[in-house]
Amino acid sequence: ENITSIDKEFINNVITYINENIEDENLNVESLANKLFLSRSKLYRKIKALTGDTANEFIKKIRLEKAKNLIENTDYSISEISFKVGFSSPSYFTKCFKDYFEILPTEIRDQVIS
Repeated sequence: ENITSIDKEFINNVITYINENIEDENLNVESLANKLFLSRSKLYRKIKALTGDTANEFIKKIRLEKAKNLIENTDYSISEISFKVGFSSPSYFTKCFKDYFEILPTEIRDQVIS
Protein backbone atom coordinates (compact mmCIF):
# COMPACT_ATOMS: atom_id res chain seq x y z
CA GLU A 1 0.00 0.00 0.00
CA ASN A 2 2.70 2.48 0.96
CA ILE A 3 5.04 1.55 -1.87
CA THR A 4 7.33 4.34 -3.00
CA SER A 5 8.41 4.91 -6.58
CA ILE A 6 11.85 3.59 -5.62
CA ASP A 7 10.26 0.38 -4.33
CA LYS A 8 8.18 0.05 -7.51
CA GLU A 9 11.31 0.52 -9.59
CA PHE A 10 13.10 -2.10 -7.47
CA ILE A 11 10.32 -4.67 -7.96
CA ASN A 12 10.14 -3.85 -11.69
CA ASN A 13 13.90 -4.43 -11.95
CA VAL A 14 13.53 -7.76 -10.14
CA ILE A 15 10.68 -8.84 -12.42
CA THR A 16 12.57 -7.72 -15.54
CA TYR A 17 15.68 -9.64 -14.51
CA ILE A 18 13.66 -12.77 -13.73
CA ASN A 19 11.81 -12.57 -17.07
CA GLU A 20 15.06 -12.05 -18.99
CA ASN A 21 16.57 -15.13 -17.33
CA ILE A 22 13.45 -17.23 -16.88
CA GLU A 23 14.76 -20.21 -18.87
CA ASP A 24 17.81 -20.49 -16.59
CA GLU A 25 17.02 -23.20 -14.06
CA ASN A 26 19.94 -21.86 -11.99
CA LEU A 27 18.25 -18.48 -11.56
CA ASN A 28 17.93 -18.16 -7.82
CA VAL A 29 18.08 -15.71 -4.96
CA GLU A 30 21.87 -15.73 -5.03
CA SER A 31 22.11 -14.70 -8.69
CA LEU A 32 19.35 -12.14 -8.23
CA ALA A 33 21.09 -10.64 -5.20
CA ASN A 34 24.37 -10.43 -7.11
CA LYS A 35 22.67 -8.71 -10.05
CA LEU A 36 21.07 -6.14 -7.73
CA PHE A 37 24.24 -5.66 -5.66
CA LEU A 38 22.46 -6.72 -2.47
CA SER A 39 23.18 -9.36 0.13
CA ARG A 40 20.85 -12.36 0.05
CA SER A 41 19.36 -11.41 3.41
CA LYS A 42 18.72 -7.80 2.32
CA LEU A 43 17.08 -9.06 -0.89
CA TYR A 44 14.92 -11.52 1.09
CA ARG A 45 13.80 -8.79 3.50
CA LYS A 46 13.05 -6.28 0.75
CA ILE A 47 11.05 -8.69 -1.43
CA LYS A 48 9.18 -10.04 1.61
CA ALA A 49 8.31 -6.52 2.76
CA LEU A 50 7.13 -5.41 -0.69
CA THR A 51 5.33 -8.55 -1.90
CA GLY A 52 4.59 -10.67 1.16
CA ASP A 53 6.41 -13.55 -0.55
CA THR A 54 9.86 -14.93 0.10
CA ALA A 55 12.31 -14.31 -2.73
CA ASN A 56 12.08 -17.97 -3.80
CA GLU A 57 8.27 -17.86 -3.80
CA PHE A 58 8.36 -14.64 -5.82
CA ILE A 59 10.65 -16.16 -8.47
CA LYS A 60 8.48 -19.29 -8.62
CA LYS A 61 5.27 -17.25 -8.98
CA ILE A 62 6.70 -15.33 -11.91
CA ARG A 63 7.82 -18.59 -13.53
CA LEU A 64 4.35 -20.12 -13.03
CA GLU A 65 2.48 -17.06 -14.32
CA LYS A 66 4.69 -17.10 -17.42
CA ALA A 67 4.03 -20.83 -17.84
CA LYS A 68 0.27 -20.29 -17.63
CA ASN A 69 0.53 -17.62 -20.30
CA LEU A 70 2.54 -19.98 -22.55
CA ILE A 71 0.04 -22.81 -22.01
CA GLU A 72 -2.84 -20.54 -22.99
CA ASN A 73 -1.14 -18.86 -25.94
CA THR A 74 1.30 -21.31 -27.54
CA ASP A 75 1.40 -24.85 -28.87
CA TYR A 76 4.44 -25.87 -26.80
CA SER A 77 4.02 -29.10 -24.88
CA ILE A 78 3.71 -28.88 -21.09
CA SER A 79 7.20 -30.40 -20.79
CA GLU A 80 8.67 -27.81 -23.17
CA ILE A 81 6.99 -25.03 -21.22
CA SER A 82 8.32 -26.37 -17.92
CA PHE A 83 11.87 -26.06 -19.29
CA LYS A 84 11.16 -22.67 -20.90
CA VAL A 85 10.27 -21.22 -17.50
CA GLY A 86 13.28 -22.70 -15.73
CA PHE A 87 12.02 -25.89 -14.09
CA SER A 88 14.45 -28.80 -14.42
CA SER A 89 11.70 -31.41 -14.03
CA PRO A 90 8.29 -31.46 -15.72
CA SER A 91 6.84 -33.45 -12.82
CA TYR A 92 8.03 -30.88 -10.26
CA PHE A 93 6.68 -28.13 -12.51
CA THR A 94 3.27 -29.84 -12.62
CA LYS A 95 3.24 -30.18 -8.82
CA CYS A 96 4.12 -26.50 -8.31
CA PHE A 97 1.61 -25.41 -10.96
CA LYS A 98 -1.17 -27.43 -9.31
CA ASP A 99 -0.27 -26.07 -5.86
CA TYR A 100 -0.33 -22.47 -7.14
CA PHE A 101 -3.30 -22.47 -9.54
CA GLU A 102 -5.22 -25.43 -8.05
CA ILE A 103 -5.55 -26.88 -11.54
CA LEU A 104 -3.25 -29.04 -13.63
CA PRO A 105 -1.46 -27.46 -16.61
CA THR A 106 -3.11 -30.02 -18.90
CA GLU A 107 -6.54 -28.96 -17.65
CA ILE A 108 -5.80 -25.35 -18.59
CA ARG A 109 -4.63 -26.53 -22.02
CA ASP A 110 -7.86 -28.53 -22.39
CA GLN A 111 -9.95 -25.46 -21.47
CA VAL A 112 -8.14 -23.37 -24.09
CA ILE A 113 -8.67 -25.99 -26.79
CA SER A 114 -12.39 -26.50 -26.12
